[in-house]
Amino acid sequence: MEREIYIFDRFCQDMAQSTIKQMLDFDRQGKDPIKVYINSYGGDVTALFSILDTMALLKSPVYTIAIGEADSAAAWLLSAGARRFVTSNTRVMIHEVSSLAIGTNTDMQEQLAQAAAMNSRLIEILAKNTKQPAGKIRNDVKKQDYYMTASEAVEYGIADEVLNAESKDIYKLSDPVSFGQSEVTLGEKLSEIQILKTGKFKHIQYGDFEISSADLGLFKAHFDERVRGIDISVDATHDNDNGERAAEGWIQSVEIRNQSELWAWVEFTAQGRQLIAEKRFKYFSPEFLFSYKNEKGEIFKNVLLGGTLTNRPFIKGMSAIKLSEPAANKEKHTMNKEELIAKLSEHGVNVMALTENLSKLTAENQQKTKELETVSAKSTKIEAENKTLTEKVSELSGKIEADAKAVCFEDLKRVGKVVEANREKIFAKFATADELKSFYADIPALLNVAPKGDAGANDAPAIDSELEAKAKTHGLSKEDILAAQK
Repeated sequence: MEREIYIFDRFCQDMAQSTIKQMLDFDRQGKDPIKVYINSYGGDVTALFSILDTMALLKSPVYTIAIGEADSAAAWLLSAGARRFVTSNTRVMIHEVSSLAIGTNTDMQEQLAQAAAMNSRLIEILAKNTKQPAGKIRNDVKKQDYYMTASEAVEYGIADEVLNAESKDIYKLSDPVSFGQSEVTLGEKLSEIQILKTGKFKHIQYGDFEISSADLGLFKAHFDERVRGIDISVDATHDNDNGERAAEGWIQSVEIRNQSELWAWVEFTAQGRQLIAEKRFKYFSPEFLFSYKNEKGEIFKNVLLGGTLTNRPFIKGMSAIKLSEPAANKEKHTMNKEELIAKLSEHGVNVMALTENLSKLTAENQQKTKELETVSAKSTKIEAENKTLTEKVSELSGKIEADAKAVCFEDLKRVGKVVEANREKIFAKFATADELKSFYADIPALLNVAPKGDAGANDAPAIDSELEAKAKTHGLSKEDILAAQK
């Protein structure tokens, strides 16, 4: 069963949707590793986040393998794998979030704040995946794109190992890869066996019985829940209740197909595989109970106990065991570029077309980036010009208002309502010419403005009862009027 996903395009919502669906489908089928091959210049950060969140929720480990290019979002995806590989000529690049702020000043400030928050989250994720200090990553990506070779990516902590001609344990991407004392198989190693199917049947041991879709669901659920508390074996004889004889294989997972068939994925031992390869056994005969009682006395319906290899199908129409090709028997060799392209072509991946498409998309992306940078630069220039213009308008408005107040004051002075000595005090009291003019509109002259030398000329206000009465109509006292003139 192939559990491989190919990301050879830019990150976008459609790509994320397809990738997430494949991951969830594989995860429902079993817990074997899911392999994600990456050759991408990156793209939408929200698409990356949705994939990373899905990976974190899977039961199956996800191995990431970068081939050619892993830039931006692709580098973050590479770093998130349970096991992470790069081919020798792969280039890895990390950088800050790129964004364009458009709209009002408030809109742009909000967009920039969102971009900053997203950038901080990306740095946190990469720091966790690489074990690098967040401050170092922030400094590395702050000024420019930060490029790494395959070996530098391993040193940085984005990948675990470089796959190349000198990798003694690497022959094909689908062969086992050594990790110290453990061995992780990237290729297929499990074989398929059919356990049950829906219908009404007659059997020597079980008599007349019927299997429904609901029954299959219970068999799978109780296997997944491990209600027996032990691993389920495949034996070469039914007479092995005490487990005295060696098992020929172990059931790793079960799945329901077409709502009518129950299948299992089995890891056979070398002996079990040989028995089937030599055609000494062809089918699998299951052992199960419709009512199983555990040591605590709890009752479970439909529980799989195990089974045996047999030459007669359990019920008519059952499929023969589908033995997978063992990785140990595959011819080992170094995978060069041409072989890698051929291997990917077997899976329907047109590498040349994808490469051309990537080159085209890269050129388009660079052109769009330049256009966006130009628009952003123009937007910044316009914003600066608007600010300068606003300041000039404000300054000019202030001058106009000051001049208007001065004119109004001179008019009031000519009619004897104010005196020059109180100019600054009056200007401080009234913000605009309109306020000044309105205040003195109904107030009569307080001064005798006859030419000096004429009888009655003076600078003293003459407050009378009539003035006081008029002042009250404005809610003012005569002291208020005098205060405005002093």
